[in-house]
Amino acid sequence: MELPDLSGRTILVTGATSGVGRDGAVRLGARGARVLVHGRDAERGQETVAAVEAAGGEASFHPADFTDLDAVRDLAAAVDETTDGLDALCNNAGLYTTDRESTEQGFGTIFGVNHVAPYVLTRELAAHLNEGARVVNTASVAHRFASLDLDMVRRKRALTGPAVERYCESKLCNVLFTRALARRLGDATATCFHPGNIPGSNFAREVPFPLSLGVELVSKLPSIPGLVDSVEDGGRALAHLAAAPEVAGITGEYFDQREPAAAAAAAKNDEQARALWDLTADLVGIPPELPEGPATRGADRDGRASHGVRIDVTDAAEAEPTDTADGDDGQAAVEVAVTDATGGNGADDSPAAADRDLTDLDGVGPTTAEALRAAGFETVAAVRAATMEELTAADGVGPARAQRIKTDAGED
Repeated sequence: MELPDLSGRTILVTGATSGVGRDGAVRLGARGARVLVHGRDAERGQETVAAVEAAGGEASFHPADFTDLDAVRDLAAAVDETTDGLDALCNNAGLYTTDRESTEQGFGTIFGVNHVAPYVLTRELAAHLNEGARVVNTASVAHRFASLDLDMVRRKRALTGPAVERYCESKLCNVLFTRALARRLGDATATCFHPGNIPGSNFAREVPFPLSLGVELVSKLPSIPGLVDSVEDGGRALAHLAAAPEVAGITGEYFDQREPAAAAAAAKNDEQARALWDLTADLVGIPPELPEGPATRGADRDGRASHGVRIDVTDAAEAEPTDTADGDDGQAAVEVAVTDATGGNGADDSPAAADRDLTDLDGVGPTTAEALRAAGFETVAAVRAATMEELTAADGVGPARAQRIKTDAGED
């Protein structure tokens, strides 16, 4: 299904200089989103920016090496300084490597890049997420083959075992992180997905010989659903979870590409998810509570209370485990406009408009709705009749958010 008009929205996509991340970023840009493209390689980053712009979107490149948490924090600061807020954060960057080198902060490379870096980035940007924002984490069906020994992780600051096991464990971390994050968000959602079995991506570039020959051979095969998927399949799934209306409000869930699927039992362990969250916070030296912001106000920011996931897929058919997921080394951000429409000062006699509440508007949660009412906009019609200057006078409503609200309400 085609994505809606994303004009005015901002989405950050990591790992956007190749593979799934690049394809997803271009798809989002093609619908009018502002895309912040992240990656390590400036040349490839500018190529992605050019592709997004050619598709009709706005884009900028933001470099960061995810083996260095200082670079991750610098990326978050740059996003905070150059945008009014994020409407989607796509944590897509990841890697598979056979080396046992450590990151700048002493974490095992697979654990550090695939879990710790997106954890820190999300934490740093939590207060910058707009109401109604979506966090999308690229996981993998590989999580089904993993279990976690958190005591060992605490001692070693790394996952242990062969590279394939470490990769699978990092993907289990992604699913558990998604579950824990969903409990701590208010008017925002967190989902994760398996992008498909994509040998044609850049993900397996570090697979050692002779396995690399097999990867190269399979990459030449056409897309065969359930067996061999394309980069386009993965990119389509990423863009779908970041912006499609069909998945609005779904949180804490795992998807097989664009379809809800049951995660492995180990990935649905809430105690393990909370323990991983708290351990990671301790390892990087930050408190476990999320900072307050539009997406976390009124939420259980320390994740201790029970939290009902807004879709139940526990009985969904288990996907057949086949292969690991694509991992990209870039990152992109796209800005999505959110519009608020509630009736009020303007005249709209349609029954549909009369029934709409301010919080029915895309991206308008209770806090923004309260601010709009305090500024005199009680209804969608009132918002529609307001000028941009009048809307931005409401507390917490910047130009980008005001434009999104006007678009959803329907400009006069």
